[in-house]
Amino acid sequence: MFVEAYRDYLVLNEDRGAKPADYSYKAYTFDVYSWGSHHTFKFANGLGASVIQNQGSYGCQDDLFEVALIKWDQDWTDKWELCYDASIVTKHGNFADVLGCLAQGDVIDVLKKIKEV
Repeated sequence: MFVEAYRDYLVLNEDRGAKPADYSYKAYTFDVYSWGSHHTFKFANGLGASVIQNQGSYGCQDDLFEVALIKWDQDWTDKWELCYDASIVTKHGNFADVLGCLAQGDVIDVLKKIKEV
């Protein structure tokens, strides 16, 4: 879901003159589990996002999503950890904690902000 939506956003920007290298990212989509879904995103700046929608996530009961800022291992392995950084601010709040109750379009806005840090 987010992988396709984010890819569509990138294609639209390419039509506006953005270069492919300007939005390099790598997305890992995990299987949808009985308890919900989980997507992780990697960006060239070493940051990324963990996007979840499950029985325990903020907003799940309203079909909304929760986003956590993550920091990837420097060697770009599949290892990452949560990153609580209040200096990274989006229109939905800062990353002193996770951002919850986000619609798909809001998640894409947050992903763009993380990529641009």
